[in-house]
Parts: sequence; structure tokens; C-alpha cells
Amino acid sequence: FMGAVTNTLVDEVVSVRNSANSGFRPCGGVCVTNSHNNVVRRGEFAGTGSIAPGPNLGHPFPNDFGIGLVGSSSGNLLEENGIGGNINGLALLPLPGLPPPAGNLIKKNVIAGNPPIEISADNYPGIDPVGADIRDFSVPGTNKFEDNLCITYTGGESPPPCAGNADVPDRPLVPKLPHYAGHQNN
Repeated sequence: FMGAVTNTLVDEVVSVRNSANSGFRPCGGVCVTNSHNNVVRRGEFAGTGSIAPGPNLGHPFPNDFGIGLVGSSSGNLLEENGIGGNINGLALLPLPGLPPPAGNLIKKNVIAGNPPIEISADNYPGIDPVGADIRDFSVPGTNKFEDNLCITYTGGESPPPCAGNADVPDRPLVPKLPHYAGHQNN
């Protein structure tokens, strides 16, 4: 958990099966809350969620995630992380009474397999949606997404920063994986 932190580097962290689904801090991997100008890079965040509901923050889903930009978090860089097997991979969540996350750069991350297939199969998206690779409740256009590999997205970006971008020539659906430090055989 990173609350009201600035200018911090979180580098090459592994957070696996780390669900803290409680009323106080319902986060999993890294919860960047009301924090600014931090870097989270080359980490692995897997299996850090629970489908049990967290506190009601105005969002209709369990707010567990691999990485969360929460509250007024701004100016943060999320780069070259692997995020999979969580209820939500990356979550951008405003908090009541605070400005939403803005001015963050999310680039070259592999955000896939959120929620895991066991959850997806039991909670069909059209009937009972539970999670997504990217859950974005920020204001559209206020955060920048570059070259991420992901499959599912919920939010206001158009076109979405992952699903359905195969027809956008300068933003292919599947980027070259050697560009993702956390996912090469080195």
C-alpha cells in the first residue's frame, strides 16, 4: 500500500496470492492511493484478488486488483509490469470527494488473464461482470496508455487501450513481446 507517497521507485517486486480484501484496505498487489510522481516497473502481480465485495466506494465490483491508481493519484508511471490472474488487473478508481486519477502513464505492461478463467466462466460478463484486465473509472483522456498488451477493458477510452485495436494501424493488438522486460526469456 502506498498512501500519500511521492517520488518513490517500486522496482522488480513480486506480489502473488496477496489478497488483503478487508474493509480497511481492499487491495491486492500495489495500491497507489493519493500518491504522485511514483514509478512502479518490472513487477509481477498475480492472484492478488478476491471476489468478496470490498467497501462500497461507488464501484459495482470487488475492488481487488494487481495495481491500483486510487483517489487523486497523478504523475505516476506504470511500466513493464506483468499483471494476471487478479480479479482486476489494473484499476483506476476515484474516491468520493477527491479528484480522479489523472496524468498517469501506463506503458508496456502485460495485463492479461484478469479475472482468471474460473471466475470468468462462472460470471458471464453480460450477466454478472466481476473484473477486467483494465477497470478505468477515471475521466477519459486524462491518463495515457501506451503499448500495453491486454484483452479486456472497461472504461471511457475510445478506442479502448487494448480490446478492439487491431484496426488501428499505429496501435496493434499484440505488440512484440521482447519489449516487455518482465516477459522475456533472459
